[in-house]
Amino acid sequence: MEIILLRKKIKRAEFKRDFRDFFKGLAFGIVVLWLILTFYHLYGDTSWEELIDQFRSLMFVINIKLSGIFKI
Repeated sequence: MEIILLRKKIKRAEFKRDFRDFFKGLAFGIVVLWLILTFYHLYGDTSWEELIDQFRSLMFVINIKLSGIFKI
């Protein structure tokens, strides 16, 4: 009789653990989806080509300055 009760307790504990893991995964998915949709809403109409060109030119200037500093 004790073995049957022990098995039921084990199944209940496994169910609680599985439910908790499922809830954590669901909450994480909702947060990630919310962040992606917020980012898209804020920056969806931004022209990325201009920003990428500005970033490339900035990195080029930084590269020139660093190569001048570390050249001995």
